[in-house]
Amino acid sequence: MVTTNILAMLWLKECGERVDWGSDMYRVLFVDDEPEVLNAIGRVIRRREPEWSCEFVNSGQEGLVALSKATEDGEPFDVVVADMRMPEMDGPTFLTEVRQSHPQMIRVVLSGAADLEANLRVIPIAHQFLKKPLELPRLREAVVRSCNLRDLLCNEHLKAIVGEIDALPMRPGIYEELTQALADPRTSMQTVGAIVEQDPAMSAKVLQMVNSAFFGTTVSVTNVQQAVTFLGLPQIRQLLLVLEVFEAFEEPKDKKLRYYSMEYEREHALLTAKIARELVSPDFVDHAFTAGVLHDIGKLVLASHMTERFAECFHRCLLEDRPIEEIEREELGTTHAEIGAYLLALWGLPDPVVEAVAFHHEPDRVQHDAFDVISAVHVANYLADPRPLKPLYLRAIDTPYLERLGVADKLEEWGRRATEIQRADVSDDDAA
Repeated sequence: MVTTNILAMLWLKECGERVDWGSDMYRVLFVDDEPEVLNAIGRVIRRREPEWSCEFVNSGQEGLVALSKATEDGEPFDVVVADMRMPEMDGPTFLTEVRQSHPQMIRVVLSGAADLEANLRVIPIAHQFLKKPLELPRLREAVVRSCNLRDLLCNEHLKAIVGEIDALPMRPGIYEELTQALADPRTSMQTVGAIVEQDPAMSAKVLQMVNSAFFGTTVSVTNVQQAVTFLGLPQIRQLLLVLEVFEAFEEPKDKKLRYYSMEYEREHALLTAKIARELVSPDFVDHAFTAGVLHDIGKLVLASHMTERFAECFHRCLLEDRPIEEIEREELGTTHAEIGAYLLALWGLPDPVVEAVAFHHEPDRVQHDAFDVISAVHVANYLADPRPLKPLYLRAIDTPYLERLGVADKLEEWGRRATEIQRADVSDDDAA
């Protein structure tokens, strides 16, 4: 096959290039129905990372057998990398089985750019999503980043802090139903519209959103089904996430939190999401928006479920004129960012979203050399203040990090764009 030959040639080309693989040892299972591709991958990895332990199989069924055997032998795989398109058992079906049988395993999917329908199915299933033709440095980065995130979320101190919370909020119900529907290739716009119509408040918000100046509609849309079709499935899912997440938390009553506002949190989160979406390439738009909405969900958890301890952190933040995450680290040994990431991992959100939430204050803790979802949320969080005359939190920008990525000179331009987005929001609110 032509595709097979091209992929194999690209992998072989990598053999002549120096790739800094580091020294970590991982056990990785590759699943692809094209033997030539697997052979090329194997040759490159053996040359560049001899400490990695890799196995290669040609079908999803063989992959499940290999995973079970490795687990029984006490040497489970750390990562499984599966092709999207395979006969009999395709990538999404295979990875769904992996998630159920081996939930701790990092799941990476390989997909061609044209696999839009299949890509929608795999979004809730895969931790990392890599495009074909596969590039060796991108694979390494995906594996290392996923493993580092897993290590962070398995931290015993973080687990202990979260364990003090009486009950973590459940994953939003209608959002979860919609996510499950999107994983089914048979889902229609009519089905999505029916899900949205279950909640009158959400139906009203969808209609308000589609008729706003932000989307530039020239005629009035009064039907939820029409609104769903106009906005598209990713936009609808993101909107439902915003609404359901912030309705799940109550305004805290502690006196030290009298300047804390859930309404402010909602406005800041949505503005962060809109700005982050503008900063990334089209491939990352959905993840950037979702991560922007959820980047401070750890604050909501702390304010609602560990009110006294969070109130002390918030009080010190205002008194000492310091970012709240610094004080959380001192008081709790962790931050709202890490707690939020832990919750989202339990909810099963995609790794790029969880990672951006975990490191949105410290993006340089993640090994990457390109402006991505983490970078966008870090910048957007800094720029998104819906009430600039009443700043409730001190937010810092990591200028050396932006300089390393070669984008520091864009900050002023991004600030102007953020102001435009904020003004558009105010105009829409006034019109409503």
